[in-house]
Amino acid sequence: MSDLESSKTPAADTSELRQLCASLQRQVTTLLVAVFVLSGTLTVFLWRQARYARADLEVLKPPAAHMIQSFKQEKLLMDDFVAKLAEFGKKHPDFAPILTKYKIQPAAAQPAAVPGITSAPPAIAVPPPAPSSTTPKK
Repeated sequence: MSDLESSKTPAADTSELRQLCASLQRQVTTLLVAVFVLSGTLTVFLWRQARYARADLEVLKPPAAHMIQSFKQEKLLMDDFVAKLAEFGKKHPDFAPILTKYKIQPAAAQPAAVPGITSAPPAIAVPPPAPSSTTPKK
């Protein structure tokens, strides 16, 4: 029966367990310090990126406002053109496949466009713009 008994004494087992626990505690402490440093670094990086983005936004606001204003002015012309196409499609049935292809549906009665008052746009599907390959340089 002496073969089944452990050759180690209980004091040796507890000493080894204490060493393992101390080693694990050092690893956990090291990992906590590393996570703290990493999160601080990430926070500083994101704060700087937000600051740069805010500065870029301030630079881009005036040209963007100009482009939005010109688009709003041209939108009335585009809507009028689409309405004229729909009206032409009503009068010429052979033009109907083209209207169907571009999903332009003739409206029953559209009021005249009044500058300054926006009306519901005609039913037309416009694909989203492709992303430009040129990006602003810093």
